[in-house]
Amino acid sequence: QLQALEQTLEYNLEVAGKSVKLFGKVDRVDLLNGQCRIIDYKTGGDSKKIKGLDNLFSNEKKDRNDAVFQLLFYSLLLRHKLVDDSPIVPGLMNIREINNKNFTINISIGNDKVDSVNDYLNEFEKLLSEKLSEIFDKNLPFKETEDKDNCKFCAYKNLCGN
Repeated sequence: QLQALEQTLEYNLEVAGKSVKLFGKVDRVDLLNGQCRIIDYKTGGDSKKIKGLDNLFSNEKKDRNDAVFQLLFYSLLLRHKLVDDSPIVPGLMNIREINNKNFTINISIGNDKVDSVNDYLNEFEKLLSEKLSEIFDKNLPFKETEDKDNCKFCAYKNLCGN
């Protein structure tokens, strides 16, 4: 049963004494077999796997998975909106893979297929809060990337001279 399309979800997270407004526009939210599914549509071949939650917050772009991060972020926003503790199933709908024989929307963390993300959301929120605290910390200097390939398409490359 369809619940929402292109819905903006919001949540205020307390970080380092500040209230940070988190928000995102979710492609689709539906109910299936008593589970709340949050679906993100992708036209590419985005990976549905991560080694662990800490990889999502790595300073190295090659270690991160933006598509899975986005799904977990949306799941966190949705969890704070729901009135009960319904299981939330994050799903990535890669359009290029829809006709594959073994197609699934499920993501994997480590070797585990995620049927419900609820057990991961507290750790995800903790890591997100830590990363935001790091960003707001005026005592931590801004460091340029050491991987110059990241600079190729950066909109700010003229500012730093890379």
